[in-house]
Amino acid sequence: MRTPYEKKPKLASTVIFTAPTGSRGGVPWWMWAGLAALVLLRVYSFQDSRRIENELRLAREQAALVAREREEMRKKVALAQRERGIVMDQASVQIAMPAASKDVPAMRAYWHAQLGIVVAGANIPAPPSNRALQLWLIPRAAGSKPLSAGLLEQRPGGSCVGLVPEPQITMSDTKALAITEEPAGGSAQPTSSPRWVGGVT
Repeated sequence: MRTPYEKKPKLASTVIFTAPTGSRGGVPWWMWAGLAALVLLRVYSFQDSRRIENELRLAREQAALVAREREEMRKKVALAQRERGIVMDQASVQIAMPAASKDVPAMRAYWHAQLGIVVAGANIPAPPSNRALQLWLIPRAAGSKPLSAGLLEQRPGGSCVGLVPEPQITMSDTKALAITEEPAGGSAQPTSSPRWVGGVT
């Protein structure tokens, strides 16, 4: 039994050791690493998807361009075949179109009842860049106005060709063919005297 004056024995201090986690705020380091990898993956996936979208868009645009070029080429080939068919067909009626000036070569028209009209000439002087040669159908009916049949095309080598796939009137209703020089883009009615004229008989 201890007296009041005896000191109480000191108890040994208890120390609790905690194993280091190697993390911040109690989150393991591998979780932070996984989160960072996930963010990087999302960023890469977004950039990769944008790249793929751009490549697909460019591919579609290229395909559309190729399709348009093929369609234009198909149309040109079809027109060239039609021109050749009209010129070579014995059923086509040939119409001489002498020039108003003796210094300018004559032109010639070929009119096929089903295929249309071709007007062609060689060594034809090209009009100024702001002008164009326009073909007209002159109706037989009295008082009728000339009907535009389109612009002629200046081709390499001095040739000049015009194709009229579907004339507005028939050959029997046409008195003459005429070509005038008009502003680029053509006119609703002739604004100058004909440079070439050919009667339809």
